[in-house]
Parts: sequence; structure tokens; C-alpha cells
Amino acid sequence: MSDQRLASAPVTLSDVERLHYLKLLGIPTWLPRGSAELSTPPAFTDWRDLTTSLPTCQRCHLHAAHSTFPPLSGSGDHHATWFFVTHAPTLPALKAGEILNAAAADLFSAMLTALGLLREQIYLSAAVKCVIAGRAPPSPCADYYLKEEIALVKPRIIIAFGEAAAMALLPESAPLQRGHPYPLAQSGAQSQLLMTHAPDYLLANPLAKREAWIDLLRAKSLQ
Repeated sequence: MSDQRLASAPVTLSDVERLHYLKLLGIPTWLPRGSAELSTPPAFTDWRDLTTSLPTCQRCHLHAAHSTFPPLSGSGDHHATWFFVTHAPTLPALKAGEILNAAAADLFSAMLTALGLLREQIYLSAAVKCVIAGRAPPSPCADYYLKEEIALVKPRIIIAFGEAAAMALLPESAPLQRGHPYPLAQSGAQSQLLMTHAPDYLLANPLAKREAWIDLLRAKSLQ
């Protein structure tokens, strides 16, 4: 039997993608003196600017899937106190044009009701805006659009559903601890970010609902 190994096709990354993956690995990056920060283009001036830019974004290879799965922007109150962010929409949710699938959305609504909130009073978004064949790989500009949404909403409380959503907003050095508040400043928005379990996780692990409720009560006390 020969000791042949399958050769993988070379992967070509853009500068934006390369910097993003180095960031996820915690590897410091440097840019030539005088060059612009590739992962941080100019901020959007208003909601219309953001919503018209997202469908035509070509900052990475994920834009090739736009015809099948259009980028999904957040929705809700543009002046919300509470901002909820999940990692990425599931395939059933994407097909319905929603961030959460039906079962997770129902649980999310129940969570809001318990907090004394209406869906119309909060803003819900996802860190990953683009997908390929129903999958949600890390997107080098996902955290950029998400941060711009936060800059426009200027919420006081940000709830990150899971580690992947929290990592899109927190610095690499921040310890990921569920229920721990992290001060977050984004383009004039002074917020407190807390990470808790995502609705999808809670559906699969009902015993974790108590932990999520304690986290949400902690967040409510920060208002």
C-alpha cells in the first residue's frame, strides 16, 4: 500500500480575510506605515447607507453566495436599549428571511416577555451576514457590519448569544465568561455586553434555561 497523501488545493485569501483569520488565532498583525486598516473601512453615515451597502458587499469570497442566500441585516428598533446578537442564521431561518428559526424565535419571544420587553422594542442581528450552501463560515467583514449596526443603534445592553457572537465584538484578550459584563465602546455607543446561551442551544439543553435567565437578570440590573 503506497503512502500517498491527498494534496489539498491551495487556498487564496484576500488581505481582509487573512487579517480576519489571524485575529481569530490571536496572532498580532502589522500594516505598512501609512496604509489604511483593511478591516475597518469608513463608517456608514445612516441606516440607508448600511442597508444599501450590505447586499452589494464584495469584501470577501462569501459574496459569491449572495444570489442564493442574500446577506441578512438585523431588524428592530433603531434606538433600542437592548441589542441581541447571534452568531449566524440557520438554513431554515435564512430561507424564511429571518435570523432565528421558528422554534428559536418563539423561545426568544418568551425570553423578551419575561424581561418585560416587546420584539419591537429591541434590535436583533447576526455576526455572520453571508453564508455558503447553508453554512456560516467565519466572515472577515461580519464583525464590521455588526459594529456599524451597534454604532447606529447605540444600545445600553448587548446580549451575545454564544462565544462566536461575543468574539465578533470583544478584543482577543477579553476572557469569555458567560454572564460577565464587558464595557464596550463603539463609535460613541457606550454599552455593556453580556454573553449567554443562544435560543437554539437552550432548545437542545433545557436545563441551561436557568443559567440564561440569571444572565438576563444580570443584564437588566445594568440598565
